[in-house]
Amino acid sequence: MRPLLAFLPRFILTVIATMPVLNGANANELPSAPPFPISTQEMNILLINVEDLNCTAVHSYGNPMAKTPHLDAFAKTAIQFNNAFVQSPVCNASRSSFITGLRTSTNNVWGNSDRFEKLAPDWATTIPEHLTTHPIETICVGKFFHHNYHANKQSSAFDRMARTTPPNDYPGEDISYSVPANTPPNPERNYQWHPNPEVETAIAAAWRKSKEIMAANPEGSDEWLRGKKIFQVSQQDRTGDSGEIDERSADGIKARIAEVLFKEYASSGKQFFLSLGFGKPHTPMLCPQKYIDLYDRGAIELSPATVDADINVPALARRKDQDHVTFRFLESEKMTYIAYLACTSFMDAQLGYVLDALEESGLANNTVVIFVSDHGFQLGEHGLWCKNVLFDQTVRVPFLIRIPGLETNGTQTDALVELVDLYPTICDLLDIPPPHNKLEGTSLLPLLADPKRKWKKAAFTELRLGQNTARTARTATHRYSTWHNPEGKLLATELYDLRTDPLEQHNLAGDPDHRKSENKMAAILKNNWKAATPRIQ
Repeated sequence: MRPLLAFLPRFILTVIATMPVLNGANANELPSAPPFPISTQEMNILLINVEDLNCTAVHSYGNPMAKTPHLDAFAKTAIQFNNAFVQSPVCNASRSSFITGLRTSTNNVWGNSDRFEKLAPDWATTIPEHLTTHPIETICVGKFFHHNYHANKQSSAFDRMARTTPPNDYPGEDISYSVPANTPPNPERNYQWHPNPEVETAIAAAWRKSKEIMAANPEGSDEWLRGKKIFQVSQQDRTGDSGEIDERSADGIKARIAEVLFKEYASSGKQFFLSLGFGKPHTPMLCPQKYIDLYDRGAIELSPATVDADINVPALARRKDQDHVTFRFLESEKMTYIAYLACTSFMDAQLGYVLDALEESGLANNTVVIFVSDHGFQLGEHGLWCKNVLFDQTVRVPFLIRIPGLETNGTQTDALVELVDLYPTICDLLDIPPPHNKLEGTSLLPLLADPKRKWKKAAFTELRLGQNTARTARTATHRYSTWHNPEGKLLATELYDLRTDPLEQHNLAGDPDHRKSENKMAAILKNNWKAATPRIQ
C-alpha cells in the first residue's frame, strides 16, 4: 500500500521537498511555476546513463567533428541542458550522488573503492529503494551503482537485473539473454587482447594473475579489488578496433536486452523504470572498426588548451603527484581522440537501436527518456587524458530529457542544472513524494515546462584527490575553486572568467584587477548550494 503522502498534490510535495532550500539565507527567489502541462505519473521512465561522456564528443553540443546522429535526432525531440554539472567527477561519487539525491560531502562516498553501504547515511534512500513504494517495476541493465557488491541492500531493490554483476544474494530476477544463433560471428583475429605480441603477453599474464587473486578472495573485498585492478590497469590504455560486431559487444547486447524488455512490457501493460547503462566511451577505448573508419585522421583537430598555454594554473588542478592517470602512454593523441569519438559513435548507434525499439514496441508515446553521463573526460586539455579534475571537460555533461506530449522542437536551455536534481525530478514525474525532506537537488519540472525561466545561480562540485579536498562553484560566467589539505589549510585557489577564457587556462585568482569577481565567487562558494538554489514561490 502506498503511504498517505503519496496522495498529496504535487505542488504540496514540492514545497515539502524544498523546505531546507527555502530556509537558505540567500535563497534565489523566483516566480511561481505554472502547472506542468503533461500528466506523467503513469508513464514509464527510461534512464540511459553512460560513462565518461564529454559534451564535446556530441554533435548537438557543438562539435562538428563528432558523429552522433541518433543523439542529435533525440535532441530534436527533447530538452537539451547545455550546462549540466556533476557533483563529483568520479564514477562512484557521481553515481552515489544522483542515485540518492545527495551531494558528495553528505553521502561521504568520494572514491571508486569507497563502500557505499558503509559510508552513505543510514537514512539515505536510493531511487530503486524509493520506487518500491510505487506500483512500478524497476529494472537495471548494465551499470547503475558503481559496484553492486558495495551496495547489496540498495541495488537489491531492483526487481530485475541483467548484464551486470548482481548484488550478493540478489532476491530479484536475474534476466538472461543469449545472442541469437543466426547472429554473424565476430571477425577472425589471431590475438585475444592486442595485436602487438609483447602487449598481448603482458595483458594475458595480468589477466591470469587477476583471476587467481579474485578466485581466492570474497567478491568486493579489498584483495579481490586489488586483483581486479591488475587486469584493469594492464589493458586500459588499449584503443582502436575491438574485434567485435555490435550484436556481440557488451553495449550492443544491453541494447538488445532493452528491445526484448520493451516487447514484454508492451504486452503486459506494466509500468516500468528501466536504468540502461552503456559503458562506452569509457576505457579501454575499443569499438567495432566501422566506427573508427568514420573519422579521418587528417581532419581531426585537437583541443587548443595545451599545457603550454596554461597561465598560473595550480599543479594540484592538473593532478600533480597523483599516480593515476587514465593513459600512461599515448602513441598518438590524435588516434586516442579518434578512438574516443569512435566509441561515442558506437554508443550512439546502440542508443539509436534502443530508441527505435522503443518506438516499434508502441511504448514511445508513454515513456519519459532521460539521457545523461556520470561525468566527462579530459581529451588532452591541460595535458590531461583522465577524469578526477574540476575543469568543464570533466564536470559538465550531456543531459537531455524527452517527455511525450511536451512540444520542444529541439529546445536547448543554458540554465545551470546538476545531476543531484535527477532524483526529485523522477519523484515529480511519477507524482510520488520524496523519501524525506533532505534531498539536495531541485526538481526540473518547472524548467522543463519553461526552459527560459531563471534558475540556479551556481552549480557545485566536490573532489577528493589523494589527501586533499577541492570544492568548486560554477556560474554562467566564472568558475572558482579552492583546494585544502586534511588539516584545512588552503593550498590553492582558482578563478576563471569563462566569457574570455572558456577553456579555463588563465587562473585569475589573486589578480588585483579581478578582486571583485573573486570576492563574489568566494561568497557563492562559501554560501554553498542552498543559497544558489531557485526558491520557487
